Amino acid sequence: MVSDFLDTIKQQYQQAAAYEKAIYRIEVNGIDISQYLQNRLISLRINDHRGLVADSLDIELSDTDGQLDIPPEQAEIRAWIGWESTGLVFKGSYQVTGTSHSGPPDKISIAAEAADLSEGLRQKRERTWHMIALGDIITNIAIEYSLTPQIHDSLYDQEIAHIDQNESDANLITRLADEHDAIATVKNGYLLFMPRGAAQSASGLDLPVIYLHRRNGDSHSYRSGDGTDRIDGVKAFYYDTDKGLKKHVIVGIDEGGNCKELRYTCRDKQSAELAANAEFNRSKRAAKSFSMTLARGNPNIIPEQQIIVEGFKPSINEIVWLGTTISHNLDANDGYTTDIECEIQLPNADDISELFDGSIEKEDIDYSQYTGVIAIYKDKNGKQQNFNLGDQSKPLTLKHVYGTETTAQNAAYREYNRIREANNQPLVEKPKKEKKATLTRAEKAARLKNKYASYSGVKTWYKGSNGKDQVVTLGGQSKPLIKEHLYVTKKSADAWAKREYQKIQNAKK
Repeated sequence: MVSDFLDTIKQQYQQAAAYEKAIYRIEVNGIDISQYLQNRLISLRINDHRGLVADSLDIELSDTDGQLDIPPEQAEIRAWIGWESTGLVFKGSYQVTGTSHSGPPDKISIAAEAADLSEGLRQKRERTWHMIALGDIITNIAIEYSLTPQIHDSLYDQEIAHIDQNESDANLITRLADEHDAIATVKNGYLLFMPRGAAQSASGLDLPVIYLHRRNGDSHSYRSGDGTDRIDGVKAFYYDTDKGLKKHVIVGIDEGGNCKELRYTCRDKQSAELAANAEFNRSKRAAKSFSMTLARGNPNIIPEQQIIVEGFKPSINEIVWLGTTISHNLDANDGYTTDIECEIQLPNADDISELFDGSIEKEDIDYSQYTGVIAIYKDKNGKQQNFNLGDQSKPLTLKHVYGTETTAQNAAYREYNRIREANNQPLVEKPKKEKKATLTRAEKAARLKNKYASYSGVKTWYKGSNGKDQVVTLGGQSKPLIKEHLYVTKKSADAWAKREYQKIQNAKK
């Protein structure tokens, strides 16, 4: 039978693939020693990171016969891994940073880091950068360490007004990358500087998308909701040298939301806006995570590639993931697996700017001139009510209209204590309410209805057939409920939009 024949061929192919051997090539100071490791290799692990975290290589070798020499520190190791059917893939150059010998049974352990990340990059330097393009800073540093700069076009011309460097070049590059929501990394003689999560090379070319099915993996892990996704805004401080005032900018929502404050003070308004924007995006990307171990390792996977998965729960399958750390593992039995760690892939930079209200500049308030606070909120009937606190002869009126009396009270007590502190008066605490019993089903439903009734429509994104991010909207967009995920298909984006928009319509009835 033809079908039986095809089934037999398929089974034979699967068996051949199952017993296919992983292959590797290891050079030490330019000498290929792979053949000497065939019966000695216990394990080999390569960790491929993004950013200026050094890629690492760890090797364990059997020394039961006592014939192995411990390699000297600073020895150069070059590594390739792959499969017999597809060949070897170069995975980088490393310098030995540490060795150990233990037993019985006797074995040698070798630790090495990427040779490109030189010690000079980590040494403290003092110098000044003034009125210079971001790309020129990266280029100058790259040339100093004999690296080839590769800077994404969208970042090169960003103007840096002034920086007094009192840190290592590695720290400076990392700080600039964080401020611009970018990735800085050193790979194979190149200093790369590119947008974080862009899934592109530094030259602007799209990296290939990786498609994985659950059957490709030995294990997986999915995590959601560690609190970072509940951040509604980010506040960053800076000094206005002209006015001698400390100011701040806000990306997202401050009043009535969960606003995170950056602990450091930025050098100017531009860097504060960039830092707040980058932290806002980072928090959204970290809201969910996914990891997977591939039973058959793939040496071609690198960080910053988009990853689409199948065979898991719909809430996992419908997300476009972004690889962050990739680890390759070989063992003594010629087995080869790849560990993949992922975060959420956000829509592209142009669209993501619509996820928040924008940058809001605020000057510090002179609290000493006020005596009390007025906070405005909407009651259950949608009417505006005032919550007054303190002496009302000269109150500070909060401009934001709060969604509930509780949030208005919280804001009022916060501002009132700032007034009392400015006037050298003791602080006051908001009276604590008795702990409520567990909400009834009706109470939970009412709370959820109020939440949805405040939105005008919905908005989200999906990955189009042309590889570009496409937007999906339903209803009014004056205050949309936004899902920051980049969905795999229009179908999954539409399904979410219709489901959530129906909840909004039901809540408004």
